[in-house]
Amino acid sequence: MNRILLTVVAVALASTPALAQKRKRTPDRVVLKIGAPIDGTVQKDTWQTVVIRSTAGGTRTLRPADVERVIYGDQPPAFRGAMESIRQEKWAGALSSLGSAQDYVDSARKDKTVLKPGKWFAEYIIYWRGYCLLKVAQTGNAIRQFNRLRKEYPNSRFLVSTYEQTLEALRITRNEAAMAKFEKEIDKAPSSIRSGLKGNVEVQRAELLYNKKKYRQAKILFEKHSRSSNAALATQATMGVIRCLSGLKDARALERYVKSVISSGQKPELMLIASNALGDAALEKRKFSEARAHFVDSVVKYNPGRKSSVLREHERAIYQLAQIYETLSLEARALPAKKALKTMAARTYRELSIEYASGRWYEKAAAKAKSLEPRGKN
Repeated sequence: MNRILLTVVAVALASTPALAQKRKRTPDRVVLKIGAPIDGTVQKDTWQTVVIRSTAGGTRTLRPADVERVIYGDQPPAFRGAMESIRQEKWAGALSSLGSAQDYVDSARKDKTVLKPGKWFAEYIIYWRGYCLLKVAQTGNAIRQFNRLRKEYPNSRFLVSTYEQTLEALRITRNEAAMAKFEKEIDKAPSSIRSGLKGNVEVQRAELLYNKKKYRQAKILFEKHSRSSNAALATQATMGVIRCLSGLKDARALERYVKSVISSGQKPELMLIASNALGDAALEKRKFSEARAHFVDSVVKYNPGRKSSVLREHERAIYQLAQIYETLSLEARALPAKKALKTMAARTYRELSIEYASGRWYEKAAAKAKSLEPRGKN
């Protein structure tokens, strides 16, 4: 009985800030986009540079563009949970966890026995709150968070992203007057990032034109930035050109353009987008075998990797491929062909449900796989 009571007391006490966080600080970690992560103590974390004193010895100075993320050793557990929710695109859950992390820090502020996060926490929580708010369509609140971050932490490593996210929010609301006003604020941004931000403004204006079905005007702006040295901007612009050509119903021009993207041997992200466009065009004409070949290329040949900004295009390619196999199985007359195609459909749906367990088509893919797989298989 005493052992049970002690266990209950221990569990209750562990939920309090002092004991829940009373632990030794672990090393910080800088996760690179390419290469092994670096453990140590982060000494500088701004939009210009990231500096970490490595536990292996020496100091590394890195470009923020080469850093995927910085993980601080003193982060509250709730903040860690928020980052995991963001990774899984569970935005409401992430916002809740961010709120819990902030409440924890506020309540533990005067408790010297608690391991509290350093100065990094304030700007990180503002940025990620704004990011999640934008994802749940609370654009006004998101913009306020981004504005606050630029004002209070002008050297934040998220500085460039706050400009970009604000432009996206204004484009979503189709507020052209506010976008024009915000462009004047961009004129005051550091000179080294101003040019890139101006390009982002033009791409967002192109998106507004596209929404108005002014495809030719939008296409001109998209084409201007489709070969930008900024990979994310080039990807968005390339997708814009493809969407404009589709909107114009110019099948020949669309085919020429996407084939030129593929033949140029550009980054896998752009080749994936182009390959998907060819698959979509073939599907529209009900040329299933041709579409299948393009989506197979998208899934296998042009797989952009798990850290890509166009991961959802890869997910969509798998889904389209699974649907094609299923359609072909229904149309096949010969029993062996029907059975083989049904098996391929089941396997592709299953692959989608495993590889993108938090994705858009997870539930449908899992249900389809179960219905197509032989009975008795999980």
